[in-house]
Amino acid sequence: MMNLHGMKILVAGVIVLLVSLPVCLRSQKATQFPGIARIDNVEIAIGDIQRAQVFYESLLGLKFEFYSDEANYGWFRVGGSVLAFHKGDKPIDGGDIRIFFTVRDIQKAAAFLRSHNVAVSSVRELPEHKGWVVDFEDPWGNKLGFFQPLQKSK
Repeated sequence: MMNLHGMKILVAGVIVLLVSLPVCLRSQKATQFPGIARIDNVEIAIGDIQRAQVFYESLLGLKFEFYSDEANYGWFRVGGSVLAFHKGDKPIDGGDIRIFFTVRDIQKAAAFLRSHNVAVSSVRELPEHKGWVVDFEDPWGNKLGFFQPLQKSK
């Protein structure tokens, strides 16, 4: 079984691989790479399973699916992807990595979190991405956010 330090080293290695992969791919023809269908999962560190369930399931509406004490690993389902986690006191040091969830009404989503004492940034427009974003953190300092795309005119 891998300890927390080993897990951090593994995650740091994966992050380095993901950062360097685009550079490697640019040097090859796109037809040589079979393609990526979707992001399978993103993993974060949490300090307490029950508190994580309240935050991610009750506040954000993600579905808690699995946790194993033996593996120190579990996940929440979000759409067709997984927000995985392991038990740890600090967020995974991945620099300025943020996880954004798409919402239908960013103002209501931000107000809901504020009403539950979650510090939320002001909503800001991203014209180049055609939508709005707002930032917040989970109880362990993992950087999260909401994104609301502009409605397409018909």
